[in-house]
Amino acid sequence: MLNKPFAGTQDFADALKAHGVSFVEIEPHDADDAESSDRIWLYRNSDGGMCDGEYIFVGESRYRDSDRVDLWVGHNSADVCGGHPTYWSTHIPANNAMAIQALILEHWPMGE
Repeated sequence: MLNKPFAGTQDFADALKAHGVSFVEIEPHDADDAESSDRIWLYRNSDGGMCDGEYIFVGESRYRDSDRVDLWVGHNSADVCGGHPTYWSTHIPANNAMAIQALILEHWPMGE
């Protein structure tokens, strides 16, 4: 069963868009899978090649006995054979616009 995207996913997508990084769709996580993440598809291929596209994944990390929530964010290639290799991934605090902005600037410098 698909769910609504995590709030942090929409925050990240909005920040990407404001930075001029385009994407084609947001695919919500599977609500029945606690380890599932949302996908912000940067592009999708439909030509039947070896890669279905690239996406940013956004998941939530919750801590036992704490209200703390971090976002697990990374950039994957959706390869047809061999899985989905990760270019980079990291944890950032949820609800932290400055952390999201810093991550976007690190991976999508202005003018590049």
